[in-house]
Amino acid sequence: MNRLLYLFFLLFYQFCCAQNAADPFLLESERILSPIDSIGHPALVGRSNSGKVWRPHFTYVDSINIDHITYLSDGLRIKGYLVQPKKKGNYPCVIFNRGGVKEFGALGLVQAIGLLGEIARHGYVVIASQYRGNGGSEGREEYGGADLNDVLRLI
Repeated sequence: MNRLLYLFFLLFYQFCCAQNAADPFLLESERILSPIDSIGHPALVGRSNSGKVWRPHFTYVDSINIDHITYLSDGLRIKGYLVQPKKKGNYPCVIFNRGGVKEFGALGLVQAIGLLGEIARHGYVVIASQYRGNGGSEGREEYGGADLNDVLRLI
């Protein structure tokens, strides 16, 4: 059984690596060029004489890229985030599965910086889905039904 499972994962890995980098399911990717200008959350941003500054724990934001993404899942336009280190390199990927139902738990820029960015700053690419019916995504949430495909499509 272990050998069969290993073979499955090996074939799955090779399939994923063989995919064209220009993924036909990724519809849009928009870089958030200046996150500090897009956010005013007092836990993340403070003020100085020169304007907004990151609070000491969030200065790492300058070392990561944050992208809003839109991708196809079962023919629906699904929103999400892609957060990664700015430094070029090969990084392991973490698929972040948010909790909550409907808009409770949906990801915003504050969560992208505070949760996903915290993981990315340690050398990971982090990708997260809003799930269908949430955060601007098309469709209807099914609480673990077909919306599971929204996570699987991230691979």
